[in-house]
Amino acid sequence: MLKNYSINRLLVLLVGSGYAVLTIDSIFEHWAILTKESWAFVPVVFSGIGTIIGLLAGILWRAKWIGAFQILLLTSFFVAAAGLYFHILEDEFEDKNAQNTEQEEKEKPPLAPLAFAGIAAFGLVGTVRKWQAEIVN
Repeated sequence: MLKNYSINRLLVLLVGSGYAVLTIDSIFEHWAILTKESWAFVPVVFSGIGTIIGLLAGILWRAKWIGAFQILLLTSFFVAAAGLYFHILEDEFEDKNAQNTEQEEKEKPPLAPLAFAGIAAFGLVGTVRKWQAEIVN
């Protein structure tokens, strides 16, 4: 089945699967704070939507799904930037005692949100029309 797919289509399927992995990882990593911080749901929900749209774009390979996926991929850069803020800079702007700040710094991997930007970069390469072998309207 996959041998008839173009490299672009396979990249889009790979990126859609990558969003599925990010969904699972975000659930596990944010499990302890999901009830405390409403912002912790953003990567879980966003990567879930990315999984659905990415796999639909890869399987159906229609212009409207590819366009929707490109919008999601561009939005993914904003999600990565917001995640960097919450993982790195948020503690600098809040008044907390030093003990709580040290504990939270150990729990927050500072560059983890960049996974959204990396996946988006691969997805955008897969959806660029210059390299597409075929597309069905």
